[in-house]
Amino acid sequence: MALEAGQVDLCTCKVEGCPTKVQTTPSEMAARKLAGFEFYRQILKSPRFVVAPMVDQSELAWRILGRRYGADLCYTPMIHAGIFARDETYRKLMTATNDQDRPLIAQFCGNDPAVVLKSAKMIQHQVDAVDLNLGCPQHIAKRGHYGSFLQDDWDIITAIVSTLHKELDIPVTCKIRVFDDRDKTLRYAKMLQDSGCQLLTIHGRTREMKGSKTGLADWSIIRDIKQALDIPVFSNGNILSYNDALECIKQTGVDGVMSSETHLCNPGVFAGKFPLVADMALEYMEIAQEVQTNFSACKAHMFRLFHRCTGEFPELREALSNCKSREDLQGVCHQFKAALEEYKQKQQDQGLIGIDSDFEADYGITQASCTEGVEFPALPLWRCSPRIRNKHAEYVTRAANPDQPAAIDKEVAERRRLRKLRKKQVREGLVPSKKEVYVTCKICNGNPSSIKCAHTACRKCCRTFCFANDDSCEGHKVRVGKRKPAQASSDLEAASDETPCKTVPTPKSE
Repeated sequence: MALEAGQVDLCTCKVEGCPTKVQTTPSEMAARKLAGFEFYRQILKSPRFVVAPMVDQSELAWRILGRRYGADLCYTPMIHAGIFARDETYRKLMTATNDQDRPLIAQFCGNDPAVVLKSAKMIQHQVDAVDLNLGCPQHIAKRGHYGSFLQDDWDIITAIVSTLHKELDIPVTCKIRVFDDRDKTLRYAKMLQDSGCQLLTIHGRTREMKGSKTGLADWSIIRDIKQALDIPVFSNGNILSYNDALECIKQTGVDGVMSSETHLCNPGVFAGKFPLVADMALEYMEIAQEVQTNFSACKAHMFRLFHRCTGEFPELREALSNCKSREDLQGVCHQFKAALEEYKQKQQDQGLIGIDSDFEADYGITQASCTEGVEFPALPLWRCSPRIRNKHAEYVTRAANPDQPAAIDKEVAERRRLRKLRKKQVREGLVPSKKEVYVTCKICNGNPSSIKCAHTACRKCCRTFCFANDDSCEGHKVRVGKRKPAQASSDLEAASDETPCKTVPTPKSE
């Protein structure tokens, strides 16, 4: 049966005449919109391995690469609903996709139900679902009052989720972080389900667990939420390898596992591989050239992939920093490939690493990497390797006993208080500042002077001085004194070519 314009086939079987083979138009989707596990199985195709939504990082080229290496489902980068609704350029950048880029979920952040709905309606027929970001812990989310900083405003969250659920032709999903209070987290998850959320992703860390305080995600609370809900649940956190993903599913019973930072460092994580980092970078750049990926996203991915190599090859890190185009990035990738092959050969010749130690497949750790006493094995420099999360004992204790206050929080608060106190004392002149005292410009006596300036002046004063005194400064690359004689000489030669030479009488000696 041929599909008419705008119709969608919702059946997953290939039997002709199947009674469940239903064609619906987008306008009919709202009336019979699939929900919960029907949506998970028929639309998303029961995904187990998911590439997380990442700001400016989970773009089309990266999603294509991820699907080649085991990813079943991908998310768009986090989309700011307000900017998406009013900026056409931003909208085109965020909606870049193709026919092979499915299943796909678009993630939005925002705190106004009307604005989020307006933006979601613009993209609903290009994706399979819309996700609400309730987990971003960064400071920009705090300023914009979205992400995890909405988790205390349940009325706003309920309004956004219920509005999207009622008004969109596709399902709405959510991604959250947990509270310190386990019971509150369970109530939070049930509230989202009751508001219309059809799939919930849980990052097993609190809003405060970021940066140096990241620590370990708590899988036990994810297990409890999974048992309490009637909708599909994804887990996020503590995934360093393929076996970690399998162990997470085993321990929590979730329907899928999401990876973000590990996937940025090793796109082969869901395939159970640690591929050669240079080959992976070149493969990504080929895709990026084909789909015309934004240069800034490409450059960020290169730094992520080569994060361990830049310390060994500082000159290549400098070359990577100076790249101005995708072609430049490809050239540096080839340089990294040659340098790593030479480095690998030297390591093997010196007996520092054997050929049998250069594993491409997963190491096969029988326990999760976050398990106490289990250390993730060191990988060769030329292999894609995840960034190892810190396993601070206080955070392990906090995950196991969420009711007990974390001593490390008190230590951090005390250090912050002492820093503020010292800044106040410096401003009042009670204690000397530890900042390095710079040499001021000898001319204006205000701006700092350049270290390499021949006149111990700032750039502006140096240029003014050089032009006024026919001088030069190599430090600021001001070459007035050298350029003027050359210019005068060329002017004299030009004049001599145009006018006949006049004989100048030699003065008579007396």
